[in-house]
This record gives sequence, C-alpha cells and structure tokens, in this order.
Amino acid sequence: MLKIRNITFIAALVLLCNGLIAQKAKRKTVPQKKKAEVTATTSIDKVPVVKEEPKDELKWYGFEEGYKKAVKEKKILLVDAYTEWCGWCKVMDRETYKNTEVIADLNKNFVCVKFNPEIEKTYQFGDRKMDGRTLLLWLGYGESGGYPTTYFWFNPDKDDKRDNQAGYLPPADFLKLLSSAVKMKN
Repeated sequence: MLKIRNITFIAALVLLCNGLIAQKAKRKTVPQKKKAEVTATTSIDKVPVVKEEPKDELKWYGFEEGYKKAVKEKKILLVDAYTEWCGWCKVMDRETYKNTEVIADLNKNFVCVKFNPEIEKTYQFGDRKMDGRTLLLWLGYGESGGYPTTYFWFNPDKDDKRDNQAGYLPPADFLKLLSSAVKMKN
C-alpha cells in the first residue's frame, strides 16, 4: 500500500511540475506574440514629427566649440570642471543645472562648457594648445579647485580675465554667483 501511495505521490508531482513548466512556457510566448502584433499594426514612421528644442534646456558644449561660440557671441565662457566619479558634480547637475531660473540665466548670458580634465585630450583654442590637466590649472591661475569647480572666462576674445568658484552651490546661491559674474564682465 505504501509503494502505491509513493508512486501516486511521485506521479502527481511529475504532473504538477510538467503543468507548471508548460504554463511558464506559455507565458513567455504570449507577450512576444502580442508585441509583434502591436509592432506590425502601429507605424509611427508615417506620422510627421516636428522636433523643437525645449526652451528650458541647457545647452552644453565641448571646450573648443564653446570657446568659439563665446568669442562670436561676446558672452562669458562658463566652464564646469567635473569628473565621472564626483558625487557633488552629479548633485550640481541634478539640482542646480536643471533649475529653470538657472537655465534661463545661463542661456541668456553665458556659453556653457562641460570639461572633464581626466579625459586624455588636447585642447586647442585661440593660439593655445593644452592637455586637460594643464587647461584645468590654466583656468585656475595655477591651482586646481577640486570638483566641481565653475570657471568664468569673462572676455575670451579680448583677455584672459578669469575667476572661479569651487564646490557645489544650490540654485539660489548659484544665481547670485552668476549675477556677480555678469557684473565682473563689464
């Protein structure tokens, strides 16, 4: 009697497992079929899409491109020196550079450059040619301010007058700094 119960129990387990495996296999194939059907019946390519630049978005440039644009537009070149591993740089990007008031002020009065001096690259601007570390030191008059540091080059077309502010600044404090930078340019 025990042998029959054991065999019945084992057979029931095998049937249960096979049923679960079959059910799992069905679940995997159902979404794929539905996805294929949806893809086949919708075509976004037929609808013309007009892309507009959001007005509340900050445009970042590489150093050389930003330098040329600042010279052409006679704006202050703002250089955000950052690194990939810097936690406060990420906070600055997330909180300060995403603030709509900060974005409006930056877009109006500055050309913004993202600059990671740890990337091996040669930067050419005006009659200068420097690697990232040398450029960082040049921006800070021979001293590195840490990360993040915001550098202001007031008149890149006329002179080398620069200033900087090391560290994270919340939006309200950063707006005050930007106001001071605009006054220093004049």
